[in-house]
Amino acid sequence: MPAAVLARTPFTSWIWPGVLLVLIVAMPAALVAIGAWRGDAFAHVGHPIVGVALIAWVIIQIAVIGPISLLQPAMAGWGGVILSLGLINFRQWRPQIQRQGKSEPPLRPTRPVQ
Repeated sequence: MPAAVLARTPFTSWIWPGVLLVLIVAMPAALVAIGAWRGDAFAHVGHPIVGVALIAWVIIQIAVIGPISLLQPAMAGWGGVILSLGLINFRQWRPQIQRQGKSEPPLRPTRPVQ
């Protein structure tokens, strides 16, 4: 990425934008993915949040530095997929918790003891 793109930002190098990208998009996505793999309940809420974070990142990026790559709309689209699938999953999961008579979802889904 050319350094001239940074002229429209408050940054002088690509290090801080990279750190922000990791903190705002990559780490939350990784934590939610690990939570989903482990079966943690927070992943049901986390996926829509990760989708929104990715879409917001791309929108802010385009507003600040302009449209410079085909990856921008591709990643915004991917964020939309994550958001959509996350909302579908959340809507299916939430009634199950309410039917169990619990007001708040458990931190981890309960598994039957065998």
